[in-house]
Amino acid sequence: MTQSVIIQNQKGMTYAFVKGSSESIKNLCCPDSVPSDFDVCVKQSAREGIYQISMAMKEISSNWQVSSRSEIERDVTFLGLINFKNILRAETKDVLTKLKEGDVDSIMVTGDNILTGIHIAKECGIIQSDTVLLGTEITSDGKILWTDESGMPAELPKQVNTTKGELGVDLAVFGSVWDSILTKDRKYAMELIEHICVFGRCTPIEKKSVVSAFNEKGYITSMCGDGSNDCGALKAAHVGIALSDSDASIISPFTSLTKTITSVVDVLLEGRCAIASALASYKYMIMVRSVHRLNFTKRHFCAYHLF
Repeated sequence: MTQSVIIQNQKGMTYAFVKGSSESIKNLCCPDSVPSDFDVCVKQSAREGIYQISMAMKEISSNWQVSSRSEIERDVTFLGLINFKNILRAETKDVLTKLKEGDVDSIMVTGDNILTGIHIAKECGIIQSDTVLLGTEITSDGKILWTDESGMPAELPKQVNTTKGELGVDLAVFGSVWDSILTKDRKYAMELIEHICVFGRCTPIEKKSVVSAFNEKGYITSMCGDGSNDCGALKAAHVGIALSDSDASIISPFTSLTKTITSVVDVLLEGRCAIASALASYKYMIMVRSVHRLNFTKRHFCAYHLF
């Protein structure tokens, strides 16, 4: 969740600059350097669909020697937040609508802030329920702590061992929460996954575990991603579609030339056409073989009566 660089200026002074997710950087900073309204600002920006990168730095000795990365990324001074927003592509909602009409459900598995993911999921139609509950952490007795979008405690309206859509609410969980519940209570996790629309702050391993869980439940899965952090999930999915020419394109059996999710529809259409053609050919061969056997039987019957 972080990345660091060490630079030396013209005066010979050496600095370490660290960037990463807001939660990660906050944990690395000296407490007195973090603004008191940091958490409030981060959550408010995330609810508006804004992506964030936090920055921190510290001066280090010019003759530094590092035995571990943690030495550099420790006791840094908070610098600020960089906020930016990606505009939803014009074709996104239409693609997700077509997938829904084709009996294909869509979920979001992202490394971004879970509140940002929820905002985008609502904007593109992945989340259609009026109520979204967040699984934010695991309690001491191994239960998931649920909150609403404002952070107030909440409870699931009914048991999760219901079919998709019957729960009455949509769920979103942190990748760490998903990984923890999958380890401690796999049966419950496999029931819960039916109702989760957004997995936020996921590591590459957690992304892969989500895809693998759907595979285990008997679903045919497709995964599209554009970076090296998606490689594990792309490889685990039945249909991996890379939306870039990076490492993801090496792992995935399919690489989009247009770099948009319209390629997901194209791949599914071609796949279903291939299945339809294969079944039609198989039926044709059965029919031809059946007719041939019928004609042979008739000829054999006529020859028998001649004698």
